[in-house]
Amino acid sequence: MKRCVLALAGLLALPVCAQAQTGPVYTPEPHPQQLPQSRFSITPFVAARVPYNTGSFYVFGLGTDQDILVETQREGTPAVGLNADVRVVGPFSLTGGVAYSGGQQDIYTFGTAGDSVPEGRFITDAPSMAFAKLGITARLPDPIRDDRRFHPSAFVTVAPGIVYLNHRSSSAFDDSYHFALNLGADATTRIGRSNFALQIGLEDYITFWRTDEFIARDLGFFADDPRFEGNPVGVDYDYSTGNIFLLRLGVSYRPARSRPMALRPYNPPPPAAAPARAATTPVRVCVVQNGELAQVDAVYDPERADTLIGGRPVAMVHASDALPYAAGASWFINHEPVQVRGRTFAKYGLPRALAPQQLQRMGEFRGVPLFVEAGTREPDVYYVPVRPGCEFQPYQSSETTGAVRG
Repeated sequence: MKRCVLALAGLLALPVCAQAQTGPVYTPEPHPQQLPQSRFSITPFVAARVPYNTGSFYVFGLGTDQDILVETQREGTPAVGLNADVRVVGPFSLTGGVAYSGGQQDIYTFGTAGDSVPEGRFITDAPSMAFAKLGITARLPDPIRDDRRFHPSAFVTVAPGIVYLNHRSSSAFDDSYHFALNLGADATTRIGRSNFALQIGLEDYITFWRTDEFIARDLGFFADDPRFEGNPVGVDYDYSTGNIFLLRLGVSYRPARSRPMALRPYNPPPPAAAPARAATTPVRVCVVQNGELAQVDAVYDPERADTLIGGRPVAMVHASDALPYAAGASWFINHEPVQVRGRTFAKYGLPRALAPQQLQRMGEFRGVPLFVEAGTREPDVYYVPVRPGCEFQPYQSSETTGAVRG
């Protein structure tokens, strides 16, 4: 069962590996080494039939409580075959194929039913197998443009089929045929620029066993077992289907079409029109410049949602966390008082915006200029510039306020 799962995974991976080496880039021309479209192809191949387990069956004696559980393992063998395709329409082709694999050995392992330890095993000559199928193959789309290092094309096949068992070495067993469903996947790559291609594939014949054809064979092995005490013997199968895998390698003859297949050119969409840029608005910004208040020209850019001076944001040209502004000073952050002319001034209220003409400079504290109301000679309130935009923090004399306010 594990081998079947691995083989099915490989079956599904073949077309994926053939296609997904790179993503497609559009152009109207195929790569010269890409597999050409052809009306028909013929592919002789060699193959290996994968070993498989047909399943279990019970041999029981009528009138007794004795059961024998038997497991059958078929060994793998080389195989040869031939596939042929005729293109019908688009990527679809009518596919037929035959294959033959010789018989190797069948290994029977048996023991008492319910006992986990087998009693023994014996080996017999296995029948040779012949396969036939007739169905539909679809070619998966090739990338355009094909920028892959190699240029394989991927095919998948679904076809009804027949599996024929030939017990050539024994006249005791009848030959039998069994219906099957064939599922296949192939990767085919062109050899240079010739009409020949190398093909690797994996196909699964999901076989519907006619178990009544096996009864005479299996009874012949166990009818004389002494455990049945001479009573009639019956067989009960617990399987009805099986997977027979063929791993193929072949050379395909694929004559190119007399006229190249028309390809629809790729027309790139027109470039999208650039959105209209929103107009900027002239503004004036109040800043501290050379220790004095000044109005400088600026613009408001709605796309950036920012005010710019000379194309740069105000926060870069006049940083609020550096002198001559107090917003980044430790004494301002820690609410320390300001000492001016021997007097102490403390923060009072919240910062406020004032017009430049309302103020005049009077003094400095730790590199930050101090301002008072215009015309004042002995101020009780100093205004400390906090950030651009004429935002000031009032500092009032502690003699007037009494306690420090935050």
